[in-house]
This record gives sequence, C-alpha cells and structure tokens, in this order.
Amino acid sequence: MKKTLSALAAAGLFTATAPTTATANDIGGGFSWSGNLTLTSDYVFRGFTESSAGPAVQGEFMVEHETGFYIGSWNSSFDAGDDGNGLETSVYGGFETEFYPGLTLDLGIYRYIFTRTESNEDFNEYYIGLGAAIGDFDAAVYYSYADDYLKSDESTHIFELFTTYNVPNSDVYLFGNVGYLDSDAFEPDDDSYTYWELGVGTEIVGLDFSVMYTDQDLDSRRRFAFMVGADF
Repeated sequence: MKKTLSALAAAGLFTATAPTTATANDIGGGFSWSGNLTLTSDYVFRGFTESSAGPAVQGEFMVEHETGFYIGSWNSSFDAGDDGNGLETSVYGGFETEFYPGLTLDLGIYRYIFTRTESNEDFNEYYIGLGAAIGDFDAAVYYSYADDYLKSDESTHIFELFTTYNVPNSDVYLFGNVGYLDSDAFEPDDDSYTYWELGVGTEIVGLDFSVMYTDQDLDSRRRFAFMVGADF
C-alpha cells in the first residue's frame, strides 16, 4: 500500500484541496471514479475542531479524466452551534498534471457549502499546488485564496505544506502538514496564525486506521484525532 497526499486529503486527514487517487474505477471514455468513507473522533480543520471535539462522519466522491480534469464532492457532519448538527457539502473541480517526472501541478476551485444552518457562510476558495514524489516520500505546497471568507467580505490567504512517507516493506505511513492562514475576517490582533498536524496510519483488513495530533498558535488547543476509513 502506498498512501498518497491526494488520498489523505480526500480522507479528511489533510485539507481537502486535492483529488483522491486511492482507488480508480474505470467507467470508459478515459473517465474513472473513486470515493471513500471515514469516521473520525474529531473533525479538525486548519487547527480548529469543527465538531466540538466530537465524532464526525465524512465521505467523498470524485470523477476524473485521464487528461487530468476532475470534479468531486467532499462531505462531513459538523457542529453548527445553535443550529445543531450541520452538514458541510463541499464541491470542487480542477486540473492536475505531471509536467515533469515526479512533479505535478494542481489548480482548481473549492466551494464550501454549509447546509442545515440558518447562517449563510458559503464561500469559494481558489487553489494552486506543486507536488513532488521522491521514492517513498511525497510533498506538496499549496496556496489558496478566498475573497469572501465565511461570508465576511474579507480576503484570506492560506499557505500549506503537506508531506507523506511510506515506510518501506510495511503498510505504515507517516504524514504531516503545516499551514499559515492570513485573513482580514478575524479581529485585528488575530489576523493570522500557524497550524500543524502530525500522524501515522496503516491498513488492516482493507481499512485505513490512523491517528493525528494537531495544534495551532492562535489559541492553542492540542488535539488528537483517531480515524478509520475505507476506499471504494
């Protein structure tokens, strides 16, 4: 088993900005589909819990073409505060290509849609990423931009580094992420922060088990999240 950055992203272990390549099911004409279902003990997004430190169910479905174009939807339950349990139904589309052996370019748009809530905080995020694969080590840097973050009429810039390492001769993989978010949507004294994630995972009887530690320097909330997922 080789765990890729894009598969981790789609499973919710990383910010969902890249398409999954975990399982490809050919449907003809150069098209294929893939998906996954994940149960996590805590839905953590860019250093903050979105489920009030409680469990969440997440799923993703994606269709891609051999030319590199893809569309998909990533979904998760979350805590909507006074609105109760919410549902994040996000859709994305983009293009990914290997422009040099081991080097990939990925660009697209991600639409965050928060259903089952009275407040409308839906917004678009545009991203571009550069990835590199060297043996069992993968890395990617992404820049994302939102011009109306959480319907605040303010812009947001996000810089992220994702890494994975597949331990040779085993089904164990290590992963990490560090990000920097700068937004005028927050208070003047708290307009930027750094967050990070470190984790380890393995595949057992066809299921993916992983644990992740995450924190950030804006309002430290050291958290662990345990996940089990399946590709289909």
